Amino acid sequence: MKARHAVITVNVLILIFPSIILLSLFTSEVFKHYCSYFLSLDRGRLVVFCNRVLDGDTIIFDKYQYGRLAYIDAPELKQKSIDNVAIGRESYEYLRSIIEKQTIEIKIIDKDKYGRSIVRIWKHNDDNNKDNNNEEMNLKMIKEGHAILYNFALFESIEEKIKYVNCFYDAILNRRGIWSTEGLLLPYKFRKNKKILNIKY
Repeated sequence: MKARHAVITVNVLILIFPSIILLSLFTSEVFKHYCSYFLSLDRGRLVVFCNRVLDGDTIIFDKYQYGRLAYIDAPELKQKSIDNVAIGRESYEYLRSIIEKQTIEIKIIDKDKYGRSIVRIWKHNDDNNKDNNNEEMNLKMIKEGHAILYNFALFESIEEKIKYVNCFYDAILNRRGIWSTEGLLLPYKFRKNKKILNIKY
């Protein structure tokens, strides 16, 4: 009789144990991480780590990969406005505050002539950052007035272009970020003048 009970107990444990393992797996942080990772892949995005922000439109991700933010052009790091506001530094600090040393989602849409990946960026959606990946960080830089629209931007759709243009003019009208100053040299003109004058920063 005791032997029979022992056999039943063993059989019950054999049935229950895999269920416990599966339950712990599905509720684990590792499982949640991989679920969010594959959901990101389904949207055409890669989950990467932002190691460093170099300026208002350039980052280093996954230790040594350089990324240039798509559609936008931020002031150069040492650039100042006409009234001597450090707009390049402000742009850099803002981007740094929202993505540096964080897991992010990127979509690589091209490569530039320097070999950098042209990327669109979202915050990675996990338990600590719920719904944060719905807003694109490139668009946020435009919306908050820390960058202008890149002259030669090739948008993936007309809807995307309209959204960016609307945010761009909204930032100007509401004098946010660089638009709150007395005026500025547009970033590409600043770079051009720097080359002509051979200025080193």
